[in-house]
Amino acid sequence: MKLKELIKEELEKLYEVRYIQPYSDINNNIPILDNETIVVFHGFNKFEHALLAGKFGISGKERAKRIYSYESGNNPKGLFVSINFDLVERNFAHGGAIIEFATKVANLEAPVWVGGRGYFVQGEYTKSFNSPVEREQQRLLNREKEKQNEYPAIANSDRPELAYTLYENPEKQALFIGDLNPNMIRAFWVNDILKNERRTNGQWVRMSRHEFLNKYYSKDNLMINKSTFRGTEKTYSDDYYDKSSKIFLPSEDFSIDKLKSYLAKEEYNYNDFVNDYIKNWDAHLIQSMFYPKQLEQLKKYFNIT
Repeated sequence: MKLKELIKEELEKLYEVRYIQPYSDINNNIPILDNETIVVFHGFNKFEHALLAGKFGISGKERAKRIYSYESGNNPKGLFVSINFDLVERNFAHGGAIIEFATKVANLEAPVWVGGRGYFVQGEYTKSFNSPVEREQQRLLNREKEKQNEYPAIANSDRPELAYTLYENPEKQALFIGDLNPNMIRAFWVNDILKNERRTNGQWVRMSRHEFLNKYYSKDNLMINKSTFRGTEKTYSDDYYDKSSKIFLPSEDFSIDKLKSYLAKEEYNYNDFVNDYIKNWDAHLIQSMFYPKQLEQLKKYFNIT
């Protein structure tokens, strides 16, 4: 038995997760249910983004930095994931790193494009939705369509449109719209030759998050050359500043005690912070300090509408 198959078998026993096998599962009429936990993979276009994920986590509720305009216009939030490792390493991991994690199906959403298309290729022209309401209407139209799918595994799933994108879409994909703390990442896969030389003939090596961080994580690896009027200078990337300035982890609940403790360490008066930034709602600063989950809870705590 191959190493990947052994790993998969042992993990299924240990964590009671499902590795979706699209071709056999669909023929065996196995639907996809929201309360199931499944394994998904996400490939990184930049290796430093994998470092940041391993150190700080990821929230699928934030607006994502999309490479292609058709994705940012149609699917502005969520982390693109796939149930197919081979597909991810072949097409979506140009930075040489992949994360593997388990998630409730309820934390996934089917990608949506104008006109109900299943996906678009690089360079292909597509329109964008005019509003979130219009996008939601298309998603529900997709659901009604897939309720009539010839495969019972899709039609009988809790959300047929999601089952379709996982079972039949060529990219076997979905959008992760949950919150992923660093310790929720089950494993990293790294291809050093792809990472260092941009050649695709290297081997993918699976390692734990701690092994990954111990081997690769350094603040120096997150520095970039920034152009200035004096030439260039080394500085941390905007992505690093964004992640490192957060007070909480992505899935943490807001805590007033933790906020006060943080402000005390920064020698910032709590009452001044509340008056200057929360009551006046400085959106840019507040969003730099909190993930979406805490933002909603913070608004309720301070009665911000």
